[in-house]
Amino acid sequence: MSDGKRGGIHKGHRTRLRDEFFHNGFDLFDDPTLLEMLLFYCVPRKNTNRLAHHLISRFGSLHGVLEAGTDELRSFGLSENGALMLKLMYDVMETTYSDPDRHSGRLTADSIESFFLNRYIGNDSDESCILLLDSQCRRLFCNTLECGTVKNSADAEEVVSLAMMYDASGTVIARNKPCSDPIPDRDDIRAAQLINSALALNRLYLTDYLIIADTVCFSMGNSEYGSLFL
Repeated sequence: MSDGKRGGIHKGHRTRLRDEFFHNGFDLFDDPTLLEMLLFYCVPRKNTNRLAHHLISRFGSLHGVLEAGTDELRSFGLSENGALMLKLMYDVMETTYSDPDRHSGRLTADSIESFFLNRYIGNDSDESCILLLDSQCRRLFCNTLECGTVKNSADAEEVVSLAMMYDASGTVIARNKPCSDPIPDRDDIRAAQLINSALALNRLYLTDYLIIADTVCFSMGNSEYGSLFL
């Protein structure tokens, strides 16, 4: 069989998959088929089904493939441009779901909770993130705390230093507690007290302390623990 004939078969297969996607969306596509379609744009005129299955087998899932390094992807025969495209796709998705700037203008309590839930999808680290807001509830700064979680006064001072640096009107702390109960424990209560007291000494304001437990977000500020924020 000539290369041209093989190309014609693969082209027809690609067209059928695209048509199925346009009519039915992703619902009927498993990870290998989704990856196969992505590889259409990395590997022209070749059957990408086998490569997709090899990659899924190696990295465990579509997410694992997109998260892989470019050198690892190239070791499977992808070109530099192909590996970079998959890497770019992962970085774009990560940025989209971890950047609160996607919420235009004023941030609401619901949008902040949604942002942190999206940020910590698949993240199994016990850590805290700080979100600083201006007087219009717009994002000034957002990053993981270097201390990980607030355990003492020195850790709380990291929060104060950042809030003062950005002249923040509001401060939100979100603690990620994967595979755990979202209800505040003694560590969370103490952390909220330490942060609130340290901020208050500098006439700054703790807006909320959120606890992210997989797909659940608990707001201490909007619960019976709200007195901690007065």
